[in-house]
Amino acid sequence: EIKETHPDKDVTLIHSRGALVPGPLRDAFKSKLLEKVQSMGVEVMLNERVNLKESFSEPEAVSANFVPGTRQLTLESGATMETDLVFFCMGAHVNSKSYEADFGGVMNDDGRLRVNENLQVEGFTNVFALGDCNDVAEIKLGYAAQNQATVVAKNVAALRASKALKAYTPGHHVMIVTAGRNGGVAQLPVPGGKVMGSRFSAMVKSKGLFTANQWKLLRQ
Repeated sequence: EIKETHPDKDVTLIHSRGALVPGPLRDAFKSKLLEKVQSMGVEVMLNERVNLKESFSEPEAVSANFVPGTRQLTLESGATMETDLVFFCMGAHVNSKSYEADFGGVMNDDGRLRVNENLQVEGFTNVFALGDCNDVAEIKLGYAAQNQATVVAKNVAALRASKALKAYTPGHHVMIVTAGRNGGVAQLPVPGGKVMGSRFSAMVKSKGLFTANQWKLLRQ
C-alpha cells in the first residue's frame, strides 16, 4: 500500500522464511504473491533476518509497531542497510496470560489449549476454546475462527439441552493477500486450492478489507 500510494519510496521487505506466506498453502500461491509484490517495485529479502539487538539499542523500540528516524540495520548475514522508517510486522504470539493459571496443564508448547473434535478444552466438558487459542491444525485466520464460533455456539446450546455435540471439521486452506487497493493473490477453499489473481482479490477484499462484512456480522 505504501508503494502504491508513494511509488517514489524505496520499500524493502525482510523475511526470515523462504516464502512471504509460510504454511500449508500451494507453491503457486506463494510464487504468484512474490511476483506481484516485486512487480510493484518492492525489494524482497527472503531467508534473512534483522539482528534486533544490534540494530535497536533502545529496548522499547522492538515492542513498538514502527520506529521512525534514520538508522543502520544489521542483518543476521552481516550485511547492513540504511533506513528512515522501520515497521515491525513479525506477527504475534498466542496471548495465553488470561488462562495459563487455570489451564496451564492443557496448553501445548505454543501456549494453545488442547481441544477435542467438539472444541472442548481437554479435561473439561463445559469449557470451549476457539480461534488462535486452540490447537486445531489449520491456518489461524478470522474466517476459521468464525466457523469454529458457529460450532461452539451450537455445542453450548446442545450441552444445555443434553443433546449430542457437533464435531468441528477444518475446511480447505484459504487466504487472500492484498497488494495495494487494486490487487492481490488468493487461494480458494476448494479441492486443489485454486489460485486467483488481482481482479478476484480486489473484488473480494482489497477495496474494503472485509470491513463491510464485519459491520454486517455485528448488525451495525
